[in-house]
Amino acid sequence: TVVKVAGEEEVYGVTSVISFAHYASSECIKQISKFILSKCPADQRPRLEKMLRNSEHGNTGFLINERMVNMPNEMALPLMKGLFDEIGWSQEDQ
Repeated sequence: TVVKVAGEEEVYGVTSVISFAHYASSECIKQISKFILSKCPADQRPRLEKMLRNSEHGNTGFLINERMVNMPNEMALPLMKGLFDEIGWSQEDQ
């Protein structure tokens, strides 16, 4: 989901989510997973690995959420609504 002024190229905010299960073979997801696991306490690592592999915990995603500095907090609501719309649409397409 992207927020920008109609007719302009500049983007003011973006929100997206990347499915770890759907893109498991992608090199960037492998690198993100490796980084996240490296920061996880050793006793919790097996549990987190299961979550990232999409076992019984459902589909885990990597949330990307950015806005320009000094953008009003009100920008967050349309971005989140758009994100949930896109998640719904992606589930319908599968």
